[in-house]
Amino acid sequence: MPCGTAGTTARSSARRTSSCGPPRHRRACAPRRRVLPVRRLAYLTVELGSIGARPDDRIRELWTHTDIPHDGHCVRAGLPAHGAALYRLTPPDTTD
Repeated sequence: MPCGTAGTTARSSARRTSSCGPPRHRRACAPRRRVLPVRRLAYLTVELGSIGARPDDRIRELWTHTDIPHDGHCVRAGLPAHGAALYRLTPPDTTD
């Protein structure tokens, strides 16, 4: 039997054991984890005027606590598949 599968012993058909031997050896025979491919980011561009922001507004990413640079017209974000981002837009004359 291949490693990582359970079989029956000759003593008892109800008793299940690993083909890898005693429990201390099961770790070496455990199936390897599959390596997932590197995921690409999807880049989204949003015009600031379309969301009611002004060109001099400060844009802060709330999960990483970083300010997002922008050119005054658009903001660009890279998101993984099924990802999300949360931003706070504040006028330059206010502080957090």
